[in-house]
Amino acid sequence: HPIHLHGHTFYVVRSAGNSSYNWDNPVLRDVVSIGGTGDLVTIRFFTDNPGPWFLHCHIDWHLNAGLAVVMAEDVPDV
Repeated sequence: HPIHLHGHTFYVVRSAGNSSYNWDNPVLRDVVSIGGTGDLVTIRFFTDNPGPWFLHCHIDWHLNAGLAVVMAEDVPDV
C-alpha cells in the first residue's frame, strides 16, 4: 500500500521490512509503502499547516473501499 499524506512531507523513521529506527537522518517523503501483513512503518511530521489533510492509499480501489482518513490540524484556527 503506497500511503500518501496531503499538505505535508514526512520523515520515514522506520520503513516496511526493517526492524530498526532511523532517528538521525530519515528520508523525507510524501508517499511511503507500508509493505505487507506484519510490516510496520513509522513516520514523523511537523503539524505546522492548519487544515483538514487527507491520508490515503494511492491504489484507487483501496481508496474507494475506504482506506483513507482526514486528519484535522489546528481546528480552532481553521
